[in-house]
Amino acid sequence: MTDTTSSQGATDWQRLRQRLARASEAVEAAFEPSTEHAKECLEKRASALAQPLRREEDVAEGLEVVTWRVMTDRFALETAYVREIAKVRDLTIVPRTPSYLAGICNVRGEILPAFDLRKLFDFTSQGLSDLSYVIVVGREMGEFGILADSVERVIRVPSDAIVANQAFATGGTCVRGMTADALVILDGAALLAEPALFISG
Repeated sequence: MTDTTSSQGATDWQRLRQRLARASEAVEAAFEPSTEHAKECLEKRASALAQPLRREEDVAEGLEVVTWRVMTDRFALETAYVREIAKVRDLTIVPRTPSYLAGICNVRGEILPAFDLRKLFDFTSQGLSDLSYVIVVGREMGEFGILADSVERVIRVPSDAIVANQAFATGGTCVRGMTADALVILDGAALLAEPALFISG
């Protein structure tokens, strides 16, 4: 029994309409923030990103990353920027938004925008996409989600194994580079500063 179903098993349309109305208001506020509120959020984010990461071990041992797959593409992000990984539930498509915004989803009570990075970076892949997992990205708290078909494992990638690749120029500063086995290494700090991913709640 869900919270939109009465004890007799019939759909509670009034409650459902209320939930949709609240979601609509949240989406409108997210995509049309006031100038002052957007400036304040960006300043807080810039201040947080300006703090140096204590990653001395990266120099000698490389980056500790979470890896995942979307169709034939494999991605990785530093564990310091991964808040949690969850199954996608109730992904709601938002009309008239960029194609790389797959929708908004509820992760432990938090409404987060969920992005398909392949569309943001204009990657092309073969096969069918499931996008059944969401990787919540943030420092102090979850800022947004990245969709994935499957999550693989946590590994450490040697710094000298990451090389720049012009094929990912569309990713801008959000892509550190890639490894010899075609693992795309994302830059967490750059993702959190990327204007295209800025959604103000």
